[in-house]
Formats: sequence, C-alpha cells, structure tokens
Amino acid sequence: MKRSRVTHKKPSFKRPRMSLAVLLKICIFYVYLSFTPVKSYKTKQSIAQGTKQTVCYDHLGCFSSLPPFSPTLPLPMSPAKIQTEYYLRTRNNPDVDQRILPETKNLTKSLFDPKKRTKIVIHGYVFLPIVEILPKWVSVITNAIIYQEDVNVIQINWVKGSQLQYENAAANTRVVGAQVAYLINMLMEVFDARAEDFHLIGFSLGAHVAGFAGKKVQQA
Repeated sequence: MKRSRVTHKKPSFKRPRMSLAVLLKICIFYVYLSFTPVKSYKTKQSIAQGTKQTVCYDHLGCFSSLPPFSPTLPLPMSPAKIQTEYYLRTRNNPDVDQRILPETKNLTKSLFDPKKRTKIVIHGYVFLPIVEILPKWVSVITNAIIYQEDVNVIQINWVKGSQLQYENAAANTRVVGAQVAYLINMLMEVFDARAEDFHLIGFSLGAHVAGFAGKKVQQA
C-alpha cells in the first residue's frame, strides 16, 4: 500500500504598494508643514514680554501657563474661537448625526439613551486649513462602533481649534478637554448616567483632549 505524500505550500505574501493618491497626500503634508505661515495667537516672544499667564472661561475654569505647563507656550484660545461642536449618533439615527448642546433642554430632547454606554470620539491635529468638517475616519470608526455595539457615540468637532500652528492646537486641547468634561457632567446630571459608562477615544491631539477631560470629570 502506497502512502500519499502531502506537500505544504508556503503562503505567498504580496508586498503592499503605496498608491499614488496616498503618496501625494504624504507629500502635501510635509510641504504644508514646511511652508505654513506662523499663525500663533500668542507667540513665545509676547509671553516673554509679560502678557497674561492665566485665562478663565465660564463653566470651564482657568488655564495657566505656570508649571507643569511652560510659560514659553501659548495659552488656549477661547471657546468662542474654537467653536467646538458635539454630534450624537446611535442605532436610531445611523445615517444622520444629531447635533447636541451641553444644555438640559437640548439634551432631554436628544436621542441619547442613558441606559447604554457612551463612546466619545475625538479627532486630533488637522493640518489642512481649508477643512471645516470632521475627518472622514471619525465617521468610519463611529459606524464600526455602532455596528458592533448598541451604544451612544458622540463625535467631538474642534477642527477650528486644531488647524493652527501645532503649539496652538496643543494648547487648545486643554479647553476642549474641559468642554468634553462639562458635556459628560451634564449628561450625568440630566440623565443620571454613570461616569464608568463613558469611554473616550482620541487620536493624536485628541488623546490629549481625552486625558484633560478625564482629569476634569474626576475633579468635578
């Protein structure tokens, strides 16, 4: 009786190719970073000459350039300039985001369900100044989350505060983090939601926002 010989073929892996579109985007990114004009609302020189070391905003608290922050870096811009927006998406509105405000009357009329967990998605640094909408990946990850889980997903749009010089955008994460914390505190107050049911997802400077928000919620 002859034995059949089993042969195993090694899997073949194709080397991924970078598309022309992706290559162009990378080139544009580096060119933009190289030639972006200075658009700093509070330069290092002006701070060294004795400008404000602290700014305060209603409902959000005060923000200082004192340690652990550096006096050579700018202070965060005002909420009026950053113009942060909040968009809610659930399985009840999977195709159209519902804009919400951190106000009792607005929140009670929203589709927010306090019985479900909440994911908060926060974008990071936006290097193209012509963009005023959320990066596409925010919607993609939101759809993926809703597909996997029946949860509330809140998208944070702070594009106008993130498409500046990097140091200004980084400074603005402190205010946006406080705004996200204020929204979470309002949701807990209005709906009796639990802090442990909130999960913040941040990319790039969005992770900074998430960190500041978490700290503020703990302090409340």
